[in-house]
This record gives sequence, C-alpha cells and structure tokens, in this order.
Amino acid sequence: MMKTILKLLLLSLFISTATLAQEKPDAVVGQSEVTKKDKLVESFVLGKKKFNIYLSEKLPNEDGGGTYQQYKIVQNKRSLSELEFPKQTIRKGKITAEGSYKIVNNTLVVTSDSYDYIGAYRITEVYVPYKYGLKMISDKMTPINTDNLPDNYLKPAEMKQPAKN
Repeated sequence: MMKTILKLLLLSLFISTATLAQEKPDAVVGQSEVTKKDKLVESFVLGKKKFNIYLSEKLPNEDGGGTYQQYKIVQNKRSLSELEFPKQTIRKGKITAEGSYKIVNNTLVVTSDSYDYIGAYRITEVYVPYKYGLKMISDKMTPINTDNLPDNYLKPAEMKQPAKN
C-alpha cells in the first residue's frame, strides 16, 4: 500500500514537472487594448501575418501633463497591442520623445528618440514575424548630438563646476 502511494506521488510529481517545463511564448511588455478613440494609421504584412498600426493620443489635462501620441501595432483581428512606442511626447512645451517605423525586407524597424535632462539617445529595434506575433532580433542605442537641436526639444541640463574658494 505504501509503495503504491509513493509511486503515485512520484508519478504525479514527474508529470507536473514535465508539464511546467514546456516552452511558453515570450512575455509581451506594455500591452494595451485598442479603443474606439485610436485611429487606424496603416496596415502592413510581415511574413504571412497582417498587422495594423493605430495612433493613440492623450491630451494635456489640468495637472500639467503633456501631449502623448503613441503608436500601437496590433495583429489583425486582435484587440491587444503587440508593440507600443511613442510617436511624439510633449511636456511643458518641449519635445521629450519621438518615434517612427518602416517596413524593410520583411522586417519592421522601429526608431525611438528620447530627450531628457541627462542626455538624448536613439534606440533602433528590428522585428521579424514570429509564431506568436513579432520578435525583436536586434536593438541598438546611439547618442544624439544635442548641440544642433532646435529650442522646442528638451535639452540636457548643464553641469556647473563648483565654485573655487
């Protein structure tokens, strides 16, 4: 009797371990639902999958928040986004982020520029079709020269030298 219970316990432990160890899809960060306020910008095909690009916009409110325009890339006939990135973010009259996308040779290339008090940088990500949607195959971060930026962009804060006594 004790051997049978022990065998059943070990068998159930083996089955649960084997079930939990199977490959699961990559987690998608930043998913949100496409609402009726989101505007369809464009549709494109990568591989055999059709994707739609929506533009979501958040306008300034009374607490001083800025304008926030965001692209949402959604697989056709789905309501949750695969990928989100800013089209343009404006805070206190200054541009703090910009983004764009393009389709090149069956890949999606997303470029996001970010401007803050620490510095400015560009992130370029490349996505390909994958069995669950889109998969990032490369990303690259490069600095942006802020010396030639117009005044409507947020520029890094100047570092001041301490006064000598």
